[in-house]
Amino acid sequence: MTKKGRLLQDPDVERWYRNVERGSGNTAEVHLRRLSLFCEQKGLTPKELVNLGRKDRKRLEDIVQDHVTKMELDGKSPGYIAGILKGVKSWLVHNEIELKRKVKVSNRGATPTIEDERVPEKE
Repeated sequence: MTKKGRLLQDPDVERWYRNVERGSGNTAEVHLRRLSLFCEQKGLTPKELVNLGRKDRKRLEDIVQDHVTKMELDGKSPGYIAGILKGVKSWLVHNEIELKRKVKVSNRGATPTIEDERVPEKE
């Protein structure tokens, strides 16, 4: 079974996914992949993430902020980091968990992979 298939076996994850999909199928796919990656890297399931948020929002916020810091230190682009946050926040908001802290991403508008590119000159 695929990773997506395993995630969608959870009725709550499938309900969230289908709701996002009604707005945009592409967004639903991307959010699911991002949530999956975050959970995998943190050693949590989506359901455990929700349970943590309900029991100890501060600890959940610490985990999210620490993950952003790690991704920045690993050299991930600001857009990539912001995308991961969008997927995770979408899942949490669907489960009525709102992060109270504003999680900031450094240089959010930066595009490091194309910053030094130049239009080729005629020669």
